Amino acid sequence: MLSGGKKTQKLRPNKQQNKEQVGDEKNARNKAKEARRTQAKLIQERGRLLTPLKRQNSELEDRIEAMERRRSEIEQAMADSNLYADIDTFLQLTDEYKTLNERLEAKYMEWETLQIQHLTD
Repeated sequence: MLSGGKKTQKLRPNKQQNKEQVGDEKNARNKAKEARRTQAKLIQERGRLLTPLKRQNSELEDRIEAMERRRSEIEQAMADSNLYADIDTFLQLTDEYKTLNERLEAKYMEWETLQIQHLTD
């Protein structure tokens, strides 16, 4: 007691304020936990959607690489002057080269489309 008969006020919050503060802290922790769960689910779903695209991309790149190797082989064969002595082989390689280039253009377009899908998913 202070002089004059007055009691000093204690700076301790009442029980109701403590309960509200504890409740607010629990709510904040629960909201943060739920946000982390939601984010984890989104990451998992994105991975689930992208896995087939990644597989497709890898398979397509392998096909393109094989086609480019074959095109290079044909170009090397066409650089050999002895090829032109055998007109049947020359015509066959020329036809294959033309077809291969057309197919490669289509594969390049397919690859570009797949990249766009990968970026937008």
